[in-house]
Amino acid sequence: MTRLTALLAASLTLGIAGAHAQETGLDLQTNASPLDWMTGCWTHERYDQREVWSEDLGGLKFGYAVNRDENGKVTFFEDLRIENRSGSAVYIASPRGAAPTEFVETERTGLSITFENPDHDYPQKITYGANRVALVATISTIDDDRVQSWAMYDCKEMGRE
Repeated sequence: MTRLTALLAASLTLGIAGAHAQETGLDLQTNASPLDWMTGCWTHERYDQREVWSEDLGGLKFGYAVNRDENGKVTFFEDLRIENRSGSAVYIASPRGAAPTEFVETERTGLSITFENPDHDYPQKITYGANRVALVATISTIDDDRVQSWAMYDCKEMGRE
């Protein structure tokens, strides 16, 4: 599932996150709906990669990721979902329509969430987190080896609606 690595990137500036917060009335410091800061369309700065997340729909967030080559041909796609199960989030990825792989929430702060699946080949750990500059997706093994991070930006800001 190494192509998953190219799509797990999601980032935005806090200014963009703030715009989403103003639209939804969400306070980024207290997060009435804890993962609303992920909602939206995110794209890579240089590559035609996109990751899109829905708003919270009763304990579910739906997402998808897609990569296209320089001719616009889809080279990779993935269905994504985050479910609330007994108060914890579960990240579910289905690359290219394959059977879903689940990663369970292991840590959460106001603007960060980490999911893990030690039985998966790679990645075993997925973290989404916002800082003063960006919202970054980071993947690694459980012991934080083979770390890779990607930044993606608001699709509207990048002219890729």
